[in-house]
Amino acid sequence: MMRVIPCLPLSLFALLAGLSQPVFAEYDPKIIAYVPFWKNSVIDYEKITHINYAFALPQADGHLKAVANTSKLTSIVQDANQAGVKVFISVGGWSDVDANGNLITLDSIFEGIGADPTRRANLVTDIMGVVNQYGLDGVDLDWEFPNPGASADNFNSLMCELHSQLQPNGKQLTAAVGIESAGDGYTSAIKDKVDWVNIMSYNHYNPNSTQHATFDNALASVAQYQAKGFSNDQLVLGVPFYGKDASGEVCYADLLALGADPHQDSFNGYGYNGIDTIVQKAQFVNANQLAGMMFW
Repeated sequence: MMRVIPCLPLSLFALLAGLSQPVFAEYDPKIIAYVPFWKNSVIDYEKITHINYAFALPQADGHLKAVANTSKLTSIVQDANQAGVKVFISVGGWSDVDANGNLITLDSIFEGIGADPTRRANLVTDIMGVVNQYGLDGVDLDWEFPNPGASADNFNSLMCELHSQLQPNGKQLTAAVGIESAGDGYTSAIKDKVDWVNIMSYNHYNPNSTQHATFDNALASVAQYQAKGFSNDQLVLGVPFYGKDASGEVCYADLLALGADPHQDSFNGYGYNGIDTIVQKAQFVNANQLAGMMFW
């Protein structure tokens, strides 16, 4: 669930990028960074293959809000193009604020859009406008979370309509997908429409622990989408670059500054992924020839 602020200092880019040499030597996996518009992001383009610029925010009528911090997006696209890194626009996310400054979950917005062909068409048109305006390489749809049944069908329709516009223009389509029961609305109907899915394998519910993204959680998340019929080369495993306790989240880099051990997975009540766990997950991705890894 993309509710926390991702942490993107150079040390964390190096964490995955360093793995990409010995651990990923046998093939060419994707390393995908979600980069939010509201953060001051330091990006080492040699350490990643893709950037998902987060987020373009949908409105109730299906139209997108104006993309925020466009100077940042333009700069990222320019630098990424020079480095051979692809840039996608990530549409959606967990929440937004309404005109009165109140927090709203975007699921309700997506539900209304998905159920209405006119509003779906508005969204697809606006997304294509952003892709073309900024010279982007693709779209990552982040609807958290369609429910089984009619909601899932509407999600599938939206993905089909996006695919029909993106694919002929040489653009790619991905989806950020939920895990456990939050993943039930993502069906095999989209597997022929997406290039890959970004599995948000974190914030797993554990009533007895703050550990929310263990290695076993990663195995279960991947198995959930394999059972839906997605091929291994369509599965990108998400890892958290943040710690979580009962009350909230904190950036991995901030945990280290407070004294957390980079090789452990817990500190002062926060559960996180240390280097050893990230390596273990990377080795699993490599051994199973998954599409790659992403981080939030």
